[in-house]
Amino acid sequence: TNHIRMGMEFCSFYNFPEIFKTSIESHTILNIGDEANKILFIANQVAELLLTEDESEKTIIFKELENHTKKLLHLSLSEIELTIRGLPEIMEAFTADFPEMQKDLKKIVETGAALIITLMKKEIELISLTRELTDTSKKLANEKIFLSHMLNLSYFFSSLIPPIKLISSLFEYFDNFINEFSIQFIYRLPDTDVFIWIKGRDSINGSPIDISTVPCLLKSKISNETVRMEKEEAILLGKDVNLTSLIFPISYHNNFFGFLILDVEKNKYLEFDLEMTYVQILSNIIANSFQNFFSFEAMRNETHKKKFITNELISSDKKWNNSRETIIELQKAEIIGELLPVIFHKLKNKLTPILGYSQILLARPENAPISEKLKKIEKNANDLTSQLNMLRDHFKPKRVYKEKENLNRIINHLKSYFDEIKVAQNIDIRLETDDMVPDDNLNAGQIETLIVNIVDNSVISIKEKYKGRSGGIITVKTDFQKDGYRLIIRDNGIGMSEETIPRIWTPFFSLFPERTGIGLTVCEKVITNHNALFTVRAQENEFSEFEIYFKKSLLEDKIPLVDLKYNPFTELQGKIMIVDDEVYLVDLMKEILMSEGMLDVVSVTSGKEALKMMDSSFDLVISDIRMPEVNGMDIYDYLKARKMESRFMVVTADPLSDDVSNFLRDNRVLYLKKPFELMKFKKIVMEKLSL
Repeated sequence: TNHIRMGMEFCSFYNFPEIFKTSIESHTILNIGDEANKILFIANQVAELLLTEDESEKTIIFKELENHTKKLLHLSLSEIELTIRGLPEIMEAFTADFPEMQKDLKKIVETGAALIITLMKKEIELISLTRELTDTSKKLANEKIFLSHMLNLSYFFSSLIPPIKLISSLFEYFDNFINEFSIQFIYRLPDTDVFIWIKGRDSINGSPIDISTVPCLLKSKISNETVRMEKEEAILLGKDVNLTSLIFPISYHNNFFGFLILDVEKNKYLEFDLEMTYVQILSNIIANSFQNFFSFEAMRNETHKKKFITNELISSDKKWNNSRETIIELQKAEIIGELLPVIFHKLKNKLTPILGYSQILLARPENAPISEKLKKIEKNANDLTSQLNMLRDHFKPKRVYKEKENLNRIINHLKSYFDEIKVAQNIDIRLETDDMVPDDNLNAGQIETLIVNIVDNSVISIKEKYKGRSGGIITVKTDFQKDGYRLIIRDNGIGMSEETIPRIWTPFFSLFPERTGIGLTVCEKVITNHNALFTVRAQENEFSEFEIYFKKSLLEDKIPLVDLKYNPFTELQGKIMIVDDEVYLVDLMKEILMSEGMLDVVSVTSGKEALKMMDSSFDLVISDIRMPEVNGMDIYDYLKARKMESRFMVVTADPLSDDVSNFLRDNRVLYLKKPFELMKFKKIVMEKLSL
């Protein structure tokens, strides 16, 4: 058991009042609401304090006793002291009834006396500390006020204010709110070595001062530290010698702006050590404010310049964009102009048999009236040929101008066009551009025309298949390759058959009634102008895919045609092959040559068929240049590989185009321009056979 349990049993055995039992039970446990319990709890702490010999434990109990006494009973140390002083009298009466406890009670009394002495010493110490605390509180209050002034000023100095205006405001603040000090400024005028001494806000313009004659100013500037002004220096400057003047440098890194001079009465100088630290910080804040203002002014001037330049650049950029748009439109029109010679070529091909058959019939004068009509036909055909030649010369292909451009940028330029198709036609257009595609020499307008024409065909193909339903997809993709880059345009429309693919580049050929058949012919011209290669893949009712491979830029210099000289007409024998995709023209040339009666003439309307029939027995091959699948240049390469290129001759309606002109010049191939006169054609053939 323990002494608490024993005490409670004792009270129960002798029938003591219940309050005795409760007090014994709870004398070590604090119950805030019970006043008697509070007294018992504190009394128990007093007993423990008096009986404890361990000094460290006494200190802990004493602090607890002091706190509980003040908080629970609102008693001061002096009142506790009186209570303890009365203990001996109480104890004497108690020991008379309990002589066996005299020894312990004597010890308690002695300890209590020692405790009283300790309490008195602490009371004296407390009074002394209270006085020091009061003085310190007053000082802290003053410092707090001064610190609040410095904070107010620091907020003020964070604004971008011109230095002179800021100095004037600082004078006003000190005059109104800070009485312990007075200030003056020595300020260096911007971008000069001139210093002015500003003594107050009424003399803000200041007066010049040579700081090299004042040692304390030089010392502060060089050391960048606070310096106290000596008496002799104060007299030299005409200052009150009863004041202590401190020099605070105002500098920011390598930029020195001047000095802040703080004046205080000599007898109070030592009292303001902390305030001096605040002023030092203030001088740094002032320097930072000056620096910020000048930096901002420089930045604002620079920004103004940049803004002016930016506006000029924006204006120039707008002009450039407008010029670029104009150039692109001209380039688009240019490719149509380049297509016109192809149309002229077709028209002149049709005129050639008209003119030829007229000449053949005129050579047979059986019927005079018919001959007259034939002459009219011949004359009109010749007039039309002349007109076409004039138009051909007018629309003669010019140099294809190209500039540094990027295929991806051209595609992005068409984004609004693609967006319109998405909305209007319910077709998903997917752009997949490869960032590795390099800049190249391109004609942006022609490349846009190429893309637009192919995409337009894709749109019609998808509409034909889906009939307005969703599901149509057009993919425009660029792809970087080792030796160049590719443009791929694919759709999931009605596709094409294998037989159709070779014909799509032919002028006026179209799978769709609403199309003119010119678009893909234009595309072929653009591809040729850029020295690119193309591949067309398709499957009926599945897809169509155009792949254009760009490898290098064209040589754009004009190349003169070969001058032709003809030998006198000589009738010869020989085997001749005529190759042209125009049936009437083939028949006409064959009829002209067969009229001689000594020539074996074979005629075909396909370059592919001509290669199948070609052998060394042919003395001369007469071929058109522009034909689908296998053209005249391919036939020349075939003959050249077999050492038969000298037996080759060209008839063409387009000898001035770059590719044909280059071919004729580089290989020195004999040619005749369509439409031609019968006798001239026969004469040139005979000359060629005689070589």
